[in-house]
Amino acid sequence: MALVLLDRAKVVATSMTGTLPNYTLTNAPPAGFVDFNGVGDGNTTYYAAVEGDHFEIGIGTFATSGEVLTRTDGNVIKSTNSNNKVNWPSNSTPTVFITQPSDKAVFTAVSYTHLRAHETREDLVFPHML
Repeated sequence: MALVLLDRAKVVATSMTGTLPNYTLTNAPPAGFVDFNGVGDGNTTYYAAVEGDHFEIGIGTFATSGEVLTRTDGNVIKSTNSNNKVNWPSNSTPTVFITQPSDKAVFTAVSYTHLRAHETREDLVFPHML
């Protein structure tokens, strides 16, 4: 099981209600985007799901059979539900897309120059510094 990120993967989930464990992603992606199948069966990905005032960011496991992204409370990183799975209103259709949460990112210098051990860069900010 690998962690896989894709560029421009976005799908509107089929109808959700409550804290169901899965996002079913069988709808076609909008023009200019791709579906989640590139993640591969059994692999994980970072995702965000949004609709109205609700959002959820987490790590989900994708199954190509049924195009399902499984979510669990333990893998929700941030949400409007106290960082647990969102309790979606009846018949919600959240937009689900692949993203990399900022606190999971690794940054390099913008110019890609290497710093010597004694040099410092005041313009670099890392999530743990915020």
